[in-house]
Amino acid sequence: MADAQKPDGPDTKEKAKRKPFHEEFAEKIIARLKEGTAPWQQPWHPGSGNFAPHNPASGTVYKGVNRLSLSMSGHDDPRWMTLKQANDKGMSIMPGSKSTPVIYYQFSEEKTGWGKTASLFLEITASP
Repeated sequence: MADAQKPDGPDTKEKAKRKPFHEEFAEKIIARLKEGTAPWQQPWHPGSGNFAPHNPASGTVYKGVNRLSLSMSGHDDPRWMTLKQANDKGMSIMPGSKSTPVIYYQFSEEKTGWGKTASLFLEITASP
């Protein structure tokens, strides 16, 4: 029996996958350096306003790699939010806008004390 072939219409094409964040970020940095621009240098003058990327819906001011990545996006507006956040606030997103990834860090709670595993380890290593 012959294999059935799917038509090559837009509905059957696999959606192009986005590169991992670290690859996209590295490519942006390298491109800027080749242009002669160090993207981490302060491009504004002190006292001229707060142009740090931030989320007005959540109050988050981005820092670290997110701040640098969003600053290099080429947008003049430092406000960033999800489509849902914009809709909830009665705002609209410009037609044709594309999403921009942001890295979310979640640190686990530090546990104090040795616990059962360390006690067992100490008993095994202390045995003659």
